[in-house]
Amino acid sequence: MCMNTPKITNKYIGKRLEWQNIIDYLKENNFLGEGTKMIKNKLLPVKPFLQKNYGKLGDCTLTSVLVLTYFYTLGTYTDVEIYDYIEKIAKKYLYNGDTYGTIPIFNKAIVKETFKKFGVGRKITTKYFKDIGFNLEDIKKILDANQPILISIYKDGRKYYEHHTITIVGYITYKDNEGREKTVLKVYDNWYTSAGFLDYDVLNFNATICY
Repeated sequence: MCMNTPKITNKYIGKRLEWQNIIDYLKENNFLGEGTKMIKNKLLPVKPFLQKNYGKLGDCTLTSVLVLTYFYTLGTYTDVEIYDYIEKIAKKYLYNGDTYGTIPIFNKAIVKETFKKFGVGRKITTKYFKDIGFNLEDIKKILDANQPILISIYKDGRKYYEHHTITIVGYITYKDNEGREKTVLKVYDNWYTSAGFLDYDVLNFNATICY
């Protein structure tokens, strides 16, 4: 596990990383320098949904499960049909939308039951703890296999995503004139329909992925 987490400047603490500011973020925080350019861009054709349109305050995980299920069922079912079932199933696994939402150790069970209900014949895998159970290369390989990833985050290292579940839908790799490379993850965060970005390098180790 990496013990030397980069310190982020105040300019990007508590702010959403978006397409228009990602290169500035990389330079501002000395990840990359002059001549920074994109060398790979991966984005899965995933439809985003907004948690405000469904259940209660703590339903970010449920909305992310909806995103995964809708992707694999190719629009065969409506988002409402899928979400209503997810909410019913989640209650079996201690979901409480008024307070803490869901518990990450139950993500796999919720996804598994939902996929079974809607005919998604996929094996579900859950991995715990950044740089212990999974790393950035693991995430890129999963995405390259065209599988979106549900990630439950304790703290994202920038005080933006905290105690929140989002969906990783792609990544961009940048390179500068010195040959340094940096990959950032594209995410749908259930708050916006546009993609935001997650910096794996500053992410707290307490994170869970499910795919």
